[in-house]
Amino acid sequence: MKKVWLCCVLLSVTHLLYSQKTDSSKVYLKEITACQKLAESGSTDKALQCYVKLNQRYPKQVKVLTRLAKLAYDKKDRILALRYANEAIDINPKEAYTPLVALTKKMDKQDDYNLAIKILNRLSVAQLD
Repeated sequence: MKKVWLCCVLLSVTHLLYSQKTDSSKVYLKEITACQKLAESGSTDKALQCYVKLNQRYPKQVKVLTRLAKLAYDKKDRILALRYANEAIDINPKEAYTPLVALTKKMDKQDDYNLAIKILNRLSVAQLD
């Protein structure tokens, strides 16, 4: 009888934790989609603010940090762009690789070689395993 009761309790706790994680994931996806729509509409300032708030709520999300790096670069804030790029690389260089290489290509087209090289150097020494 105790084993059945313990099993039921464990099952209930597992279900509760899974549903909370799922709800959290849904909220995150809804919020990042809203930020992306702002960026796509050309509202760079609003998109930047949206992603900053999202980064405060979910500080370990590489996608948020790489998008912040791109938006900061679009606003001509090279220092902030580099900071966000470095944070993304610190968290997960493999996940940050593709969006940051795309950003460095944009920098290359704008003759901003120094910043592009800094990001590419950082990626080259990161553990991409």
